[in-house]
Amino acid sequence: MIRILTIFPESLEIFKARYLEVEIIDLRTYAKGSYRHIDENPYGGGAGMVLRYDVLHEALVSLRKENTHVILLTPIGDMLNQDVIANLRRKEDVLLICGHYEGVDARIYEEVDQMLSVGDYILSGGEVAALLFLETILNNGVK
Repeated sequence: MIRILTIFPESLEIFKARYLEVEIIDLRTYAKGSYRHIDENPYGGGAGMVLRYDVLHEALVSLRKENTHVILLTPIGDMLNQDVIANLRRKEDVLLICGHYEGVDARIYEEVDQMLSVGDYILSGGEVAALLFLETILNNGVK
């Protein structure tokens, strides 16, 4: 099972009913308040906005199972390659976190099992990286 935590679930619908067992989860579900704010200024300062730690943490607490392997898709992660895919073939439950804006609050790094990058470039969000990940998994026989 591959689960994807995103703020743009509609962008990943192409894979939902296809060849993989994929669950798409809207991060806003875990935000509090009537406005469901998911972003804030970076903890400790800096430019831009990041996905809020408390929202991501709440999502991970709710979604993580005993056998869940949590992956943050980020340009600062290890490069996605065939060796990584081979290792992920053994995982029963993979949860991908799609970053957005300037990324995620860095405090969440301690709560993920792996950080992966799909290339040496910057994307506007993790959804394209998630699609690339799914395509790679699909073409390498992972369920």
